[in-house]
Amino acid sequence: MNDSGKNPTLTYTAPKQPKKSTKNPDAHQVLATAVVDCQKHVSGKYVPQGKLGCALLGLHSTRDYKILLYVSNNKHVTTARVDSTFKFTVQANNYVSFYDDQRQAWSLYFANPDELVKLAKEMTVCKANTVGPALSQLIQQDLLLGEGQTIEKGDSVEVKYTGALLENGTIGKVFDSNTSSDKSFRFKVGRGKVIKGWDEGTVGMSRGGKRVLIIPSSLGYGTQGAPGKIPSNATLVFEVEVRKIKFSKEREVEQTSTTLPKVDTPPTDRKRDGVSETVRERTQSIEESLHSVEGEGDNGGGGSNRSDILSRISKMGQPMLPMSSGSMTINEQTESTVASNVQP
Repeated sequence: MNDSGKNPTLTYTAPKQPKKSTKNPDAHQVLATAVVDCQKHVSGKYVPQGKLGCALLGLHSTRDYKILLYVSNNKHVTTARVDSTFKFTVQANNYVSFYDDQRQAWSLYFANPDELVKLAKEMTVCKANTVGPALSQLIQQDLLLGEGQTIEKGDSVEVKYTGALLENGTIGKVFDSNTSSDKSFRFKVGRGKVIKGWDEGTVGMSRGGKRVLIIPSSLGYGTQGAPGKIPSNATLVFEVEVRKIKFSKEREVEQTSTTLPKVDTPPTDRKRDGVSETVRERTQSIEESLHSVEGEGDNGGGGSNRSDILSRISKMGQPMLPMSSGSMTINEQTESTVASNVQP
């Protein structure tokens, strides 16, 4: 059949497949990406910069990692080097803030919260990788902020978690998880009932919050490990979600005392319609009257006035309102109700 008469606009042409090429071992690899709404902090306020690409890049061989904001492959906006001290601050409503290499502050909004969680988890692994096998400190990163008061040592918490091994610079085999169970894991923070990485890493979380913890062996299971699950000197990766918090009794008392209403002390020199209401001023007024009467008494006309004033003095401090003949009963006991825990 002669194809010379066919309409070329209706002819489908398959796109050319890209040529296979060998990866450059010295090039940074893309570990996570997202499209974000960006704001740049300028002159004391955040200025919208529109939608930008956000990529986490890494080169494992040199332990070099960075955040890149870009418009296209050839048009980069800014970069931020990622190390163990890098701050990637997750805020409410899927916002994140950080400083780039020029100490410029940025705010990012993730329309897709799953992209935020994935990027934040990968970044936490990168922060640990910059230290390498010598990692000795806890690395933690919030994935989702919770609500209400934060956890402190002595509080009891219930959590859902997943534990995995950090293997070859990535999150490896899962060795334990209770996310599919109806029951949460319960423990008291800071009492040595769990590994040190948990005692330290859950402090500061709130109910409903999620956090990833990278725990070195010194804060985990050490040289002993856990037979059949965790090898010796293993670095662990835990994703933890707080379901319930029961605050310690000390914190409950402190919280109650700080919420009592403030009672103002009334002034002692208050006057009404120009008339003194303080005992001192009333006494001074009577003393002045006595001196005046004494002066008049010298002339023989102040005896009765003096008696009236002495009668007034004798009545000072007595109640102005008549008391009933029956005795008054006063309930000297006050009751206060303090919430023993916070239920989700």
